[in-house]
Amino acid sequence: GLFTYCLGSISIPANAFLRANTDYDFFIDINKKGNASFRADGKVDVSLMATKLANGGGHVNASGCKFEDFKEAIDVIDVKTYLQNKLDKI
Repeated sequence: GLFTYCLGSISIPANAFLRANTDYDFFIDINKKGNASFRADGKVDVSLMATKLANGGGHVNASGCKFEDFKEAIDVIDVKTYLQNKLDKI
């Protein structure tokens, strides 16, 4: 998957990216408040991912959640580490 931080409004860019890069299964964007948007192109159920990560939901190709314990960060590597730790637990 691809992760971005504070990109926002990911529907069009995420869908275009996933169509152009078929080796990626999903796209996640997290904003500075810990809200996450997920997009997929039929290979991964991102609603299940959002549910397991933070009680989120949506549908198979577009969903979201809010990470209640998220702390705003300047360094995207810190956010990536945070997200990877969450993903490792599911």
